[in-house]
Amino acid sequence: MDLQAPIFPEDPPPPPGEPAFAEREKLLEYGYPAPYREVDGQQLHLTLFLPTGHQKGERRPIILCFPGSRWDRIHPSQFAPHCLNFRHRGAVAAVVEYRTQATGAESPLEGISDIQAALRWVQRFASELGLNGDRVGAIAGSAAGHALLSLAMREAEETDEVSAPQALGLFAPIVDVSKDSPFHHPALTASKNRKRHWNPVELVRKKVPPILMVHGGADRIVPVGPVERFEKLMRRKKNDCRLVIFEESDHSFFNANVNLGTYAQSLDLMDDFFVKQGVLDPKPADPSTGLSWE
Repeated sequence: MDLQAPIFPEDPPPPPGEPAFAEREKLLEYGYPAPYREVDGQQLHLTLFLPTGHQKGERRPIILCFPGSRWDRIHPSQFAPHCLNFRHRGAVAAVVEYRTQATGAESPLEGISDIQAALRWVQRFASELGLNGDRVGAIAGSAAGHALLSLAMREAEETDEVSAPQALGLFAPIVDVSKDSPFHHPALTASKNRKRHWNPVELVRKKVPPILMVHGGADRIVPVGPVERFEKLMRRKKNDCRLVIFEESDHSFFNANVNLGTYAQSLDLMDDFFVKQGVLDPKPADPSTGLSWE
């Protein structure tokens, strides 16, 4: 797997003023793009959000953020507000781009390969970036959630090089891509061996990293029913897997530019989850910095 060596910024540019969540694209200016992989002449980046004064010699946690899609296109700015929050919490955060149909991918497998490459890039270059490779969390939406789940459950079975994060926070994840699913793609279930499928409901096993799934009860794009069934399957295998349903919410409720209230509530759930799993430090009793949602 070809990974690009990181270039640590000598003097990262200062943030361009206070964030305006209605203009998500501008929030990416708070980070700097770092190439992590080049495939067929296409360079893929993750945008790193560094805490003020971050240095190479530190060992900070990192939260990797994978924008949602249906393997058609992504909007890298989707999780930029989340990254700003995690940066204020003392972690490094990153928005990761991956290939989709819009950027020439022939199937979801290219995007899954990119997501795996980004995870391994962080592990391989953690010390050079001032990161703690044992405190890696990830958040993802929809198809990216499907990729993270599939990788987490397949890697331990197939390779000694495991890149799954210590904790997975998933927004409206796609958990079933079987033939009867609206998210079916032949490439994901081409093998005659089900354990070789990229289908989370068929890959459920023991000892999967802790998972928090947050879903809208009124989601019309990724219905919550299959996710409820997936949670039950995971719990039967004694996995730490929890589903929180926002009963009246549709698919995009966790995005800052859709609803600041449910965005903040769902982000708090993720923050508490990462604290519980040892990825983030506990919040200060009386925080003097951070983003205000009022």
